[in-house]
Amino acid sequence: MNASRSETFAECHRRSLADPDGFWAEQARLVDWQRPFDTVCDASRPPFVNCFVGGTTNLCHNAVARPLATRAPEPALPPGPPGTGTPRPAPPPPLRAARHTAGRQRPLSPTWVLMRRC
Repeated sequence: MNASRSETFAECHRRSLADPDGFWAEQARLVDWQRPFDTVCDASRPPFVNCFVGGTTNLCHNAVARPLATRAPEPALPPGPPGTGTPRPAPPPPLRAARHTAGRQRPLSPTWVLMRRC
């Protein structure tokens, strides 16, 4: 949330209830938009609500490229043990769980079904 350091969660929540369109427009300014939105909230077809109507944004740009512009010099991995000056190695992926999941999904694959019939 784009709350000042002194603003508490309760104050921020109160603002969002008092002026939802203003609050969410303020939050949307924290995101880079390829095409700005026309309407913050369109509730003209209840129970459906469309947010940021007419706007287009790129999630990858906002999540990766934008922070990279200011944080590129920082190390990608957290520091390792004190005094070593080496980064902590990334934990290994849970291969056992991945193999188990892949094995369960195999029967759902159309290719596998066709191969079984041959």
